[in-house]
Amino acid sequence: MGYEKCLAGFRGLRLDVLRPKNWLQGFDAAKAEHQARVTRWREVEACPVCGAAERRQEFAKFGVDIVCCLACTLRYSARVAADPAEVYGTPDYSAMAKGLDSSRYDYYKKRFGRERIEILRAELGDPAGRSVLDVGCGAGWFLEVARDAGMLAFGQDVSAVHQNRVEHIAGLTIYHCPVAEIEAERRFDAVTLFDVVEHVADPVGLVRECSRLLAPDGIILVFTPNFDSLAVHATREASSNIVPLEHVALFTERSAAALAERAGLALTGLRTAGIDMGDLKSYFELRGEPDMAAACERLYDLVQPAIDAAGAGNHLRFVLRRPR
Repeated sequence: MGYEKCLAGFRGLRLDVLRPKNWLQGFDAAKAEHQARVTRWREVEACPVCGAAERRQEFAKFGVDIVCCLACTLRYSARVAADPAEVYGTPDYSAMAKGLDSSRYDYYKKRFGRERIEILRAELGDPAGRSVLDVGCGAGWFLEVARDAGMLAFGQDVSAVHQNRVEHIAGLTIYHCPVAEIEAERRFDAVTLFDVVEHVADPVGLVRECSRLLAPDGIILVFTPNFDSLAVHATREASSNIVPLEHVALFTERSAAALAERAGLALTGLRTAGIDMGDLKSYFELRGEPDMAAACERLYDLVQPAIDAAGAGNHLRFVLRRPR
């Protein structure tokens, strides 16, 4: 593959918005402080995707071992919070989640929301009139873009953090209950899981519940961090994708295929896209190497397209369908 092909479809990112100077220091400090307040833990004895018990330690972060499943290559936290409310129902998490101010909200809509609609268009055809359920919809910026594209937009989120904001977006229905409690009478052309599966202790069960809600030719579109990425290989436990308390399951292409198989679905498309050069910039700032950090920032638009095309970007994007 020539470099020109790497550029096809590549869209740059604003590092000043997503990775401002010294961002990683504040991010890690907040995550460590949040984790330190958890009072009860439970041990994870087997891979949450394939169920295999054989594993090896990858590294540890904030005192939690990150282990590699030897069967499907999923990396997962060897212990997790016994009560999810200690993770997602605390003032710490609320403060972090509410950090999406109006300027960032608008940037996310324009940069990420429209891109996601184009992915749905490629999979489903004209999105107008199609229905979408965004699981873990958060503040609702993707749903707002989906509605504006003519989609019948529905959201699901059990957290109350963004409830007031998302409820005021006209034309939306929000389910404030687990996916398992959504009535199956309504079927969706697309169920989206944007940065969700890494947060749940049972990703296979979640995907099965999403599959239950699909229209006959519907799709599940998953975005999740890619452990087998340039940034994670280079920075290891310093990566911002390594958050043991929240990112309890870290996928690779192989473990994504295992997820699909265990959920009874077909994996019909997978690619990567990332902010690896931005994460390397933050990493070198953390290490006190400003020249390297500056070089990574300057080279972002030049190097990141090749990283993505090689399947080494730090986010996976994949599509799941019912087998034909």
